Amino acid sequence: MDATVHDFTKTLELNPSHATAAKDLSAFQDLVKERKRMAHLMPAATATATTTVAAAAASPIPKPAASSTKATGPKIVSPIKAATIPTAPKNLYELERVTRGLKTSPDAYATYLKSFKKKTFEKVFQDATFNSDLIGIMVSTIATQMCGVDRPFDSAGEDFPAALKLLEGISKLPKMDLTLSLLSKTEVGQLKSALSAIKAALPDKSVELFKGL
Repeated sequence: MDATVHDFTKTLELNPSHATAAKDLSAFQDLVKERKRMAHLMPAATATATTTVAAAAASPIPKPAASSTKATGPKIVSPIKAATIPTAPKNLYELERVTRGLKTSPDAYATYLKSFKKKTFEKVFQDATFNSDLIGIMVSTIATQMCGVDRPFDSAGEDFPAALKLLEGISKLPKMDLTLSLLSKTEVGQLKSALSAIKAALPDKSVELFKGL
């Protein structure tokens, strides 16, 4: 920059009437003054900008407002508890109630029937009008769960002595001939198959049951 001023000054010394050099020198000097003024202002501006950036960095970033709607994830379903198997019924109402509760769980219902004593049928069905559907469910459960009827490849749970005891009790119920006539063809077929299976498994203990069948 100083060299440029020196060039203009030398030109004017050699040729004082050089108007262009004088004009250019004046404009150049004005430019130099402006540059110096700007250079003087720059440190203050830089300091201000630095302070602003530092303050912004120090300020905590605002957290987004919590949504008022709670996210609903999948509900955790508790494991289904094993069916509680009651003891032998004391009356017909209790038998019907348990049968409704366990009829969709054949294994549990079979275990329930096995708890019956010899006197259970006499006690529960004495002087009572019972539904043939109830006998049908009992017969079907005894046949499939204790005698392996309709389960030729699954002998687990077969219990022919228990089946014989239960069918003996059912056969002695009042108006059994009428009840047998109201059973479905499937239930009658299962009863016949159960009797045949019991006779084959317990030839020395088998008795003639359901003579009208």
